[in-house]
Amino acid sequence: DVTVRGGEIGPLVKGDWGHESVMPKVRAVVKAMKSNGVTKIGLVGFCYGAWIGMYVAKEIDLVGCASPHPSIHLEAAVGGD
Repeated sequence: DVTVRGGEIGPLVKGDWGHESVMPKVRAVVKAMKSNGVTKIGLVGFCYGAWIGMYVAKEIDLVGCASPHPSIHLEAAVGGD
């Protein structure tokens, strides 16, 4: 029930699941991939993954990025626009 459980989302995406916490991990993975010869990176994110994916796409050169079901409410939950 989203009306009951929806209140749990804000604290999660402002904490351990927030882009400030997740992006350093993503950067480390991308660095490891590139150091092992990966030259092209793409991303598909669904819901929360789409939200994080947009932050990834802002920083990392991707050959493609798709978000078939973006979670438009997460950005508002962290006070974003």
